[in-house]
Amino acid sequence: FKRPSLAAFVMEVIERWSLAEFSMFNIVADALDTEPVVATSMMLAVDNQAAQRAAILAIGKAILDEKGWLVFEAAYHAIAPSRGTRNQFVHCLWGTSDQLPNALLLRDPKHATLDRARRIKRVGERVRRGIPLSLAGERAFDKSGIAVWREPQLKEEVGNAAVAQQIIADLGHLVHAKRKGLSDDSILK
Repeated sequence: FKRPSLAAFVMEVIERWSLAEFSMFNIVADALDTEPVVATSMMLAVDNQAAQRAAILAIGKAILDEKGWLVFEAAYHAIAPSRGTRNQFVHCLWGTSDQLPNALLLRDPKHATLDRARRIKRVGERVRRGIPLSLAGERAFDKSGIAVWREPQLKEEVGNAAVAQQIIADLGHLVHAKRKGLSDDSILK
């Protein structure tokens, strides 16, 4: 809420990936040539994203010819960095700094939790040495592991998410063409 113009870029990345994941479930339904509800229910039953991705790759390998599979696999792996950024945007801690008025800060919660635990330990040691708790505290914290996101980088990630979204749509067309016996030449070019 402190940087709404920057937050909009983050939300666009998340939105594009939400739609891309929806498209991936549609690829599964098309590949299995079953009711979309059945295929989607199967994918949702697999609550691990890595396992879902492995299932989608397995489906592509099972139904596509060698050339189609190589394109499918390469394209799917090419979007991994954008997916990773989306995951960071969703699962990491966001913050701001008055010293960086045109930026959003992002920190892995594991790193932040470990930093907090270390600070608690240091304060506890000071208290055990006789320093009053009111003086033993720390105001500073370890700033390592904090990513600084400014508008140009955020715009780039929106572009990457848009490309990933299009790649997934193209993969859907590839699977659909294969399942329906249509030519996939235009997709593979």
